[in-house]
Amino acid sequence: AHMLTQGQMVWMADLAPGVPMRMIREDAWRNDANRPAQLEKGAMLQVELNLPRLGRIHVVGSQWGQDISLQIAHDAISQDQWMALAPSLLSDLQAQGIDDVRLETLPPQDEVPNG
Repeated sequence: AHMLTQGQMVWMADLAPGVPMRMIREDAWRNDANRPAQLEKGAMLQVELNLPRLGRIHVVGSQWGQDISLQIAHDAISQDQWMALAPSLLSDLQAQGIDDVRLETLPPQDEVPNG
């Protein structure tokens, strides 16, 4: 019943053998730019995984109509690999029409609050 009223769904699966993934889909809301007193409903998808060579990755994607944005956070220990991969990744995303992308570094795992 919670999913029907809140629009939240959680999946846990293996992306590949030995690579667990957690995915959360939920409704998202923002102020409607065209109607100042109205809220616009969209969707948010969060994916959390830990890759053998790149470490922890947390991706948050939001969509309202055709407007898509991504926030990709990665482990600080893989900063060099991300710096090498980022231009190609951003180019591939832009080719798919996704221009609003932020790359960030995750805090060390022992600083992540429990919750």
